[in-house]
Amino acid sequence: MRRLVRQANLGKGQGLTYNAPTWTGVSVLDLTQGVDNAQAQAVTDSNFAVTVAEIGGQVFFSDLAEDALREDVMRFFGQALANAWANAVDTDLTEDMDSATVSLGGAGTTMVIGRLQAGAVRLAATARPVEGGLSCVIHPFQYHAIVQDLAAVSVNGRWVNTTGTPAVIRSYGSSVAGMSEELIRKYWVGSLAGVDVYTDRNIAVDASDDSKGGMFSKPSIVSVLYENPSVRIQRDESMRGVELNYVGTHGSGMYEGTWAYELLADASTPTV
Repeated sequence: MRRLVRQANLGKGQGLTYNAPTWTGVSVLDLTQGVDNAQAQAVTDSNFAVTVAEIGGQVFFSDLAEDALREDVMRFFGQALANAWANAVDTDLTEDMDSATVSLGGAGTTMVIGRLQAGAVRLAATARPVEGGLSCVIHPFQYHAIVQDLAAVSVNGRWVNTTGTPAVIRSYGSSVAGMSEELIRKYWVGSLAGVDVYTDRNIAVDASDDSKGGMFSKPSIVSVLYENPSVRIQRDESMRGVELNYVGTHGSGMYEGTWAYELLADASTPTV
């Protein structure tokens, strides 16, 4: 998800907190020729702050284990730690979607295409124009619900009498056309409601099987790196083995909550 949001870096000597100003909006008025433009406005600023913290993991393997295995153990676990670090950062970013000013949907509701359409059009009508392109990130099970909504599949997995896209009447065993055909044949489509749609398995699902995805503009969420993740190898003679320590420093936050919508809906494991 990091490539979908604004990325910033803290250099050495800049501390562990990223600061960026936010400003209230301004307006312009009609003027009369020859009359002074005495329309000074009060502009209020505030500070957006993200404090970074270390994220890391460690793997220890003994000399005996390394000698006994054919695989390149150090390379394998180094890659495993890198993947785990990337997942941890991604999880943090998915949690930032919960900081959007407005939430669409609700606990126990089904994710449908109309919710994405509502988010897209409401972001197009914000008082402060949204900057940057829009992305939608939801749980894979929520995406599945949207596919069923668009492909008009009933609860038992069969076609139902309904109006498709484009408008055709279908029933079980009939042909499928348009968007429905693309979803049935490919399942994954890159864009819905004019917005790029992504699924993320790192989005948390609560005890009630609800999950919070989001629709947001690129600048609305900020991902801050202080130190790029790196692996350090440390030999432990008394333990007769090697430690792999993989550590990086990262922080993130919602910069402008009005440029994002939380999308709350059921994310139960599908059976059809």
